[in-house]
Formats: sequence, structure tokens, C-alpha cells
Amino acid sequence: MSALLNQPLRLFAVLTCMTPTLAVAQTPDAVPPAATPVPPEGAPAPAEPTTAAPVAEAPPATAEAVPSAPAEEVPADAPAGKMDLSAPPPPPARTRQARVHNGFYLRGSFGGGGLWPKIVDRSEPEDEQVDITGGTFALSFEALVGASPADGFALGGGVFWAGGTGELSEDGVDVTVSSLLVGPFFDAFPNPKDGFHLGAMVGYASQGVHDHPSGVNRTHGFGGAAWLGYDWWVSNELSAGTALRFNGALTDGEEGDGSVRVNSAGVTLLITALYH
Repeated sequence: MSALLNQPLRLFAVLTCMTPTLAVAQTPDAVPPAATPVPPEGAPAPAEPTTAAPVAEAPPATAEAVPSAPAEEVPADAPAGKMDLSAPPPPPARTRQARVHNGFYLRGSFGGGGLWPKIVDRSEPEDEQVDITGGTFALSFEALVGASPADGFALGGGVFWAGGTGELSEDGVDVTVSSLLVGPFFDAFPNPKDGFHLGAMVGYASQGVHDHPSGVNRTHGFGGAAWLGYDWWVSNELSAGTALRFNGALTDGEEGDGSVRVNSAGVTLLITALYH
């Protein structure tokens, strides 16, 4: 009986001793750590990992918003992403204004006044020289043509003629004298809408001497004139008025043995018509 009990006990003791061994045998082997690869000879060593710098925290947003610059307006017809090369429209054309002194300038005048010539005879022989000085009434005509570079100011060219109606006498010699002036002029209206104006002209002068014993009939030289006047509007472009004109000339002439110098001065009251 004891022998039968001893066999199970022995079997139990054997199983008990074998249990730790079976547990160890059933546990999987630990995986060895991966080996670091060795770079081949001559290859650069791998760079050591760097740690990223800490990012600074952004300051807290303030309550006030910074105003931004206004965005430039882009024309609706401008293609996106391209420069706008369109030019602004031209200004409206300047139109001629009524009753304003500008644009084309045309003046015609006539009148009368005094002409005072001085004839100096320089002919040979000296004992036959005849100098004449005096004055006479003269009729005058004037024509001026030009244009205005600005309102109230005209530039152009013109001609002025004055002819003595009477004879000048000296030592039994009677002569008549006329004066011609051709050259550029200006005429200015301080107020372009008003009629008061003043102007001047300079240029070539020629004076005729008729029946002088020297035989000289015409002299040539330099002359000038200045005037002031007032024009009243007759229509939108036409005006009429009067002007007082002062003129003078210095001329010389020769004919054979004869030689004379003629200097003259004059004052003329003119009736004038103007398209301007």
C-alpha cells in the first residue's frame, strides 16, 4: 500500500522540479541591439545630430492695430501682374474766347500829324551845300500783322509810312520829305479783355528827299516807333479806336558827288481798326 502511494508522490516531485526548466525553455531569446554600421574608408564621417534652437515665443498681440498703408488702386482694365502703361487722356483743346485779345492779329490805321525832318547836305563843293530844317503836316498809314503767343500780347511785322504834304524851303530850295519804316513789332494789352494797349517797332527806315540840289532822292538807315492807344469792342473779334504814335529815323544817302543825311521825328494821331 505504501509502495502504491510512493509512486504518485515521486511523479509529483519530478514534475515540480521540471516546471522552472520548461518555463525557461519556452521564453524567446532577447534580440541583440543593432550594430552601428562602420563607414568605408575615405567616406566623410556622419554629422552629429544637432538639437534645434528653442523658438522664441511671439509677444502677445496688443489691442491697438497698426494702420496699414492704403493699397494702390489698380485700373480695372490692367492685366493682373503687369505694369499699367496707360496715359491719362489729353486736356481739352483750348478754344478761342470772345472779346479777349489773343490769336491772330491784324491792324490797319490811318491818320495825320507832324513831321520834322533835318536835311544836312555833305556834298562837294561845300559852298553849294544846302541844309534844310523845318516841319510839315504829314499823312500816315500803318499795317501790322502778327499773332499772340499769350493772351494780351502780340508779335509780328509791320510797315508805317508818313508823307509830308508841304514843301520845306531854304535859300530858294523847296523839297518834300517822306518816311518809311519796316520791321518787327510788339503790341501789349495789360488787361486782355480791355482796349488799352501800348507797343513799339524797330527796323529798316528809308526817307525820300525830292528836288534837293544834291541829287539824292532817297536815304537809308535805322528807325523806330512807339505808340499807345485804346480800342473799343465792335464785335467778339473786331475793335476800333485811336492811337498816338511817335516815330523817328536816322538815314544817309549818296548820289554821285552828292551826299545828304536826313534825320526826322514825327507825331501822328491814328484812327485804327483791329481784328484780334
